[in-house]
Amino acid sequence: MLDTPSTTLLTRMGIRRDTFDRLFPYLLLAITLAVLIPVLESGISQPIRNDGYLSMGLSIMDWGRFLSRLRSDPHPILYYLVLRVPALFGHSNLAWRSVSIIPGMAGVYLLGLIAARLCKSKAIALLAAAAYGFSATMREIFIDVRSYPLALFFVLAAFYCFVDSLAGDARRNRSLVWFGILTSLAVASEYYSILFFLACVGALALLGAAHPLLRGRALAWTRRNWRVWITAFGLPVAVIACFYVMHMKYQIAVQASNYHPGFYWSPGTSRISFVLRNLCADMNYMLPGEMSSAGVALGILAVFAPLLLYLALFRKQSEESPASGLPSLVSLLLLAELIGLSLLRLYPFGGFARQQSILFPFFTLTAFLLLDKVIDFMSGRLAWLRVGILAVAGAGIAVNYSCAQVEGAVSA
Repeated sequence: MLDTPSTTLLTRMGIRRDTFDRLFPYLLLAITLAVLIPVLESGISQPIRNDGYLSMGLSIMDWGRFLSRLRSDPHPILYYLVLRVPALFGHSNLAWRSVSIIPGMAGVYLLGLIAARLCKSKAIALLAAAAYGFSATMREIFIDVRSYPLALFFVLAAFYCFVDSLAGDARRNRSLVWFGILTSLAVASEYYSILFFLACVGALALLGAAHPLLRGRALAWTRRNWRVWITAFGLPVAVIACFYVMHMKYQIAVQASNYHPGFYWSPGTSRISFVLRNLCADMNYMLPGEMSSAGVALGILAVFAPLLLYLALFRKQSEESPASGLPSLVSLLLLAELIGLSLLRLYPFGGFARQQSILFPFFTLTAFLLLDKVIDFMSGRLAWLRVGILAVAGAGIAVNYSCAQVEGAVSA
């Protein structure tokens, strides 16, 4: 039996690993329900923001006005169609927010499942789900009457299928087909999902370039299953092209002029200063503490970017288990896409949390996969540290949540 950090603790408590594996879905569900409690509290008590009222107003228009107004709105159609459902049952804050809260909670559960597929320790997977769900930033996104939680749910569901397609051959065809369908639904919910799709394609390309044997097997499989490949990757491309022709091309120039100029690079200013300043802003959405130094952000990027690339592409285990490097590759590629688009003045970088939220689940997965690798290296005399590190990580999540609650009470 493999000695993992979770089994070390459980063995001392007299609990077998197979028992813990059977309990894992219920423990993950318990964490999700625990996250739901403060989300519901905030959803009931906090007023809906102006942007939320705009979404509500658009969703209850008659079909003629709805379709005529949609072209001037920067978001795709799917969320507004779903938002019409709660309008049939009531107009309370919670009713309107249910279209964000329900997919938000499902996303917390999905992130835990993804982490469980990739981590050796299921205890780390539970911590990853808790860190994601109890984040103050994510809680605000979950109660926002906007399309982002729905898009993130489809993104995480698509990523789960993507991981599944690389983890085993038995369900590869089905998983890839579902990846294409769910990615298309994500794009139809929020356009930043296109960045996720491109990052997944880029991650496959990097894995193929780094591992010739893996590339050869993938090409052979593609020749045998080209219809599945077309569905998985052709369907999202077709959906993106359709939305571009019908809607997206009318929004690009308008949105760049409407958003805060600090989120886009201004010609004549330093590109490096812009990137580092807004990298700090993005990291502050996810870190427990505030980071204000661009030098620290540069140091973190300089250390962790090569480390993540090494672990995902060049370590021997990355060829044997290519799915284990997907979160870090997708994170780095998403970050590069956001930086590049902001320099081209096409999409904000370091912008509002909802605009950057496509990064958050993958940064969370990457951080806890690194933690999983750290404690996996501990053996022998250092094995006792595993339980201590898990305890510290859990305490850190709890303290961060408590501090966020106190700050929210003070600001209210």
